[in-house]
Amino acid sequence: MYFIYSLLMGFAALLASAVLVFRASATASTSRSWRASRTFLPSLAKLPAERSGAIWLHAVSVGETLSSVTLARRLKEAIQTASRRFYDDHHR
Repeated sequence: MYFIYSLLMGFAALLASAVLVFRASATASTSRSWRASRTFLPSLAKLPAERSGAIWLHAVSVGETLSSVTLARRLKEAIQTASRRFYDDHHR
């Protein structure tokens, strides 16, 4: 019984995937929105490979995204404050 259930679920997943791919490629606007929602970011390729001081934040939900904005601002402030203190301590 478990084998039949697994087989049917696998077939359903393949069918659903095929339908989603077909619908996403059906029109250009749908394809663009599908790619945007799946976070294919072509702008990342334009970033320098060796960017020092960069911190990456990953957020999935809207709530996580909104809180990560606050976190990013606070991290930036804390890093700037720490670097000023470090510079002041070592250049007296």
